[in-house]
Amino acid sequence: MDLVDSERLYNLLRNKYVLLCGDSIMRSIYKDIVLLVQGQNRLLTNDELRAKLDDHDMLTLNDQLLAGDKKTNDTSYYERRCYFTNTHLIKFVFLTRCFSSQMRNELREIEENKSIVPDVILLNSAIWDITKYEKNSERDYAQLLEECFRSIRSIIPPQTIVIWLTATPFSKNACGVLDETRSEKKNFLRIRIFDINTFSSQLAKKYNFQVIDLHYLVRKRTQHRCKDGMHYDAIIHREITTHIVRYIECGLNKNLSNSYNDDQDNNLICNDVIKSIINKIDYQITSDDKEILDKYRSSNFNFDMIENLNEKEKAVFYLLDHYENNCFQ
Repeated sequence: MDLVDSERLYNLLRNKYVLLCGDSIMRSIYKDIVLLVQGQNRLLTNDELRAKLDDHDMLTLNDQLLAGDKKTNDTSYYERRCYFTNTHLIKFVFLTRCFSSQMRNELREIEENKSIVPDVILLNSAIWDITKYEKNSERDYAQLLEECFRSIRSIIPPQTIVIWLTATPFSKNACGVLDETRSEKKNFLRIRIFDINTFSSQLAKKYNFQVIDLHYLVRKRTQHRCKDGMHYDAIIHREITTHIVRYIECGLNKNLSNSYNDDQDNNLICNDVIKSIINKIDYQITSDDKEILDKYRSSNFNFDMIENLNEKEKAVFYLLDHYENNCFQ
């Protein structure tokens, strides 16, 4: 896959307003986009990927911290950033919940100031929702996500491109936002995230949003996962940015022949823009995954709950175990 460069992204987003709302994965996507838009044709450094709020390594982005001053892994965390020039407006809002007060405020601001409406909205939210709000977390997530999508659709004009990004896979020893989550529950959440992603993707499709399934894109790329077991390196983030660019180009009716080679991968991506990636995934288990499952059944699991899982959940567990123990490109 040919990765996007700064000139291509600069021109694509020229005179555009891009709003990104989500967790730390989305913050890294924001950083990579801002880095490219200002002409820096390089990857983010590890320090830049980890930086937040007013950390020194955020200075290279030449953006502004609009709000946020406390580093914490609880639900009070807040961060609002903006990169603004006479040709580009790119804004990031950290969400600890899909329809948090921060998300509501952003939508209220858009509704009240209709002269400044995003041309592109990128959204993700799942891990915080289902780990930091314990009581009925999945049920509440489902209700709040629908309320969030309904509100977006009622406020945002139809020409705005809205892209939902699914939650990425994480290791059984993941830390950060999952620091306080018990090991057994982390293992179970690695399985549950398949169903949660499927639900959120189908809901996004219902509201005519596009879907980029990050779990599908990076699940085989565990060698690019950071030491915290939760985040991914700069190469993965440049690939994610490239996929986002392709979706935006398709949505803006750009001439695809100028950007793509006529290969199967590009045809699939453009096809996804038309009918959403969820249509070609059977609950996010692809035909390639099924071939692996037919050959691979591990009995060496340190997971007490394995006997309590249904067949689909066991298949997901086998699959994740295979990818994490067999790193390949």
